[in-house]
Amino acid sequence: MTYTIDSYIRATPHQVWRTFTDPELSPHINFGATIESDWNVGSRLPSRIGDGPVMVDGIVLEAEAPHRLVRTWRELWNPDARAEPASHVSYTFTALAHLTHLRVVHDQLDPASVTAALTVRAWPMGLANLKTLVETGEPLGLTFELASAVTS
Repeated sequence: MTYTIDSYIRATPHQVWRTFTDPELSPHINFGATIESDWNVGSRLPSRIGDGPVMVDGIVLEAEAPHRLVRTWRELWNPDARAEPASHVSYTFTALAHLTHLRVVHDQLDPASVTAALTVRAWPMGLANLKTLVETGEPLGLTFELASAVTS
């Protein structure tokens, strides 16, 4: 299964990429979780809240700042999803006049998997977090607890 979602953000691809990859801003995008990585090919992308366990993990497969990022995706916070194989996410940041068209393609998903059910419901919230933060400088405030209530 493949899930595609688009967002149009009033900023340059560079501004969106910088916000997306900044570990100090990542909690505002990722439901309170920080991603600390150098975002180079082969690097891990562990996502965790505070000193807690890794909730989502992956490996950077392609990185062309500020235009494209491809990574693996593993949901680790949910015991049923933890047992599933990694899926694949690509992010494309394209300049469109005064906007960035951000396309997220999440593929290699088993349509019957817990990962598919969780991510399909969470992606719109995550992109809303990113768009709001980039455009206003203020976090939207969608936390893990709120996202969990929607995705359970």
